[in-house]
Amino acid sequence: MNFFRSFFARGSLGVVRQIVSFGMGEGLARGLNWGMMVLLPLFLSSTEEYGKVGLLVSTELLVSNVCLMGLDRAILRFYTRNESPGRFLISVLAIWAALAWIPLALVGALLIAGKETFFDIPVAPHLILLSVIVALFNLNFLCICIGRAQHDLTIFLRFRLGYVGLKFFAVLCLAGLLDHSISYVIGIGASSVAMLLFVLPFLLRRLEGPSDPATVSHLLIFGWPFVFHVINGSVFDHFSRFFLQAFGTTSDVGVFTFAFTLGNGLFVAYAALATYFEPRIYSHSTDPHQCEKWLAYYTNSCVILASAGGAALLLTYPLLSTGLDSKYREALPIISIVMGAALVRPVYLQCNYRFTAKEKTGYIAVASFASACLSLALNFVLIPPYGIWGAAIAMYISNLFLALSMFVVSVRISGLSISKRYALPINTICALGSLSVIVWAHQPAIAIT
Repeated sequence: MNFFRSFFARGSLGVVRQIVSFGMGEGLARGLNWGMMVLLPLFLSSTEEYGKVGLLVSTELLVSNVCLMGLDRAILRFYTRNESPGRFLISVLAIWAALAWIPLALVGALLIAGKETFFDIPVAPHLILLSVIVALFNLNFLCICIGRAQHDLTIFLRFRLGYVGLKFFAVLCLAGLLDHSISYVIGIGASSVAMLLFVLPFLLRRLEGPSDPATVSHLLIFGWPFVFHVINGSVFDHFSRFFLQAFGTTSDVGVFTFAFTLGNGLFVAYAALATYFEPRIYSHSTDPHQCEKWLAYYTNSCVILASAGGAALLLTYPLLSTGLDSKYREALPIISIVMGAALVRPVYLQCNYRFTAKEKTGYIAVASFASACLSLALNFVLIPPYGIWGAAIAMYISNLFLALSMFVVSVRISGLSISKRYALPINTICALGSLSVIVWAHQPAIAIT
């Protein structure tokens, strides 16, 4: 009770207003991305074309985040505290430039090898365009991180909502005109190019002096574990699509992508809250008690919003899915399992931020790598005989293992006794809620079969 009284104290009203401001901005951006993926089946000609979009999204997320190499977290962690932020930023851009050419080189290697498709995605023009777009998107994302680090809502909204808003309308309009998966690539490409009109002047005004070799070295040391984190995260959430395409059909990928999109709608709430809470957690990194309080604030808020949103989706999905292809309407049990995995994610996110605050990011790499290996093994074993069901179960087990393993290690490094671990009760609720959703998913599965 003391925890909640302190959070809702009179002096916390300004904090709540900031949470709402940043949270609503991020929530709207995530909601537009989510809504775009939910609406695309209405515009594309088949589940196969939607499956290709699902594979493109997975490729985009993996490549863009690997090429960031933790630079987004570095800006949140160090930018405002640096004695020379302009020089720090030019060091960040030096690493960005060094990595930006790699995706295009890989696509060029596919062309030289005579490959026309990559997991049913056309190399030309889809992957060629995507490899260029990723670099432009990352520049825009670095601007978003600067806004978050400075707690500047105007900067944050300009780059976050500007890009996502353009992307939403461009992709859906082109999908309506072309009825083809290429509409996604052209849509995000046009949006990224348009945002350069704002990105380039914004960054140029903030640069000063040459890059600092010591800063570059520190950024590389700080950021390399996040490469493994990103790859492992993609294994959890996206590699199953490539397994489904290899052992099944692109149509299966489309159905699973739709189920994953709806089930992972909970991440709209998580990301919206993290926009405000994550910089605050890091700002108290030297004070274990305050850091743990902010971690608990974040986890509690995630669970409250996710529980309400998840229950609403599960109850209304039969009505919402009317008018869609019958393959999409049969996805409710898969959505339930994906949602069960999403309900344990607040525990994982809390531990991730704790490790980052303590500059112990190597633990993230180790836990993520072990869980990713488990996920790959489960996908290989379960998808060939069970298809989409196997992909969903593999996702759930690997996410549960990751959350539990990171929790066990992270509480040890917090340096606090059990009585001071403010988020412990809500972590238990996460686990119980997740298992309850899995049990509930069994009922509609029986009705369908």
